[in-house]
Amino acid sequence: MRIAYVLTLFVPLVTGCYATNDTSDQIATETSWGTTPAEEFKSPEIVRMEDEWAQAKQEVATERDNTVASGQAIDPQVNEDISEVLDRDTSAPNAELRLQRLQDAVTDARRLAELVRAG
Repeated sequence: MRIAYVLTLFVPLVTGCYATNDTSDQIATETSWGTTPAEEFKSPEIVRMEDEWAQAKQEVATERDNTVASGQAIDPQVNEDISEVLDRDTSAPNAELRLQRLQDAVTDARRLAELVRAG
């Protein structure tokens, strides 16, 4: 009888039913430290440039659509440049490079919008 009692305590312990050192919460917390995406730590300047980038993309797309809708032709190279700018990836491994890419994209989009507006 004693052996059966000991086995009923020992078997669940060995199989893991009575894990005495469950650190799953601790492990999840420790492994998640330092893995917060960089997007959560945006500088105000990057946020401003992202807004400008969204506006510049909208502006160049609207100018292209208005020009096409009015029956005017757009130079094929300009149209290709517009497509490239609208599809441009501005992500970067660090904030400085991201800011530079955003600034370049905004400048290019606004320049192309002016070209399309001018005819």
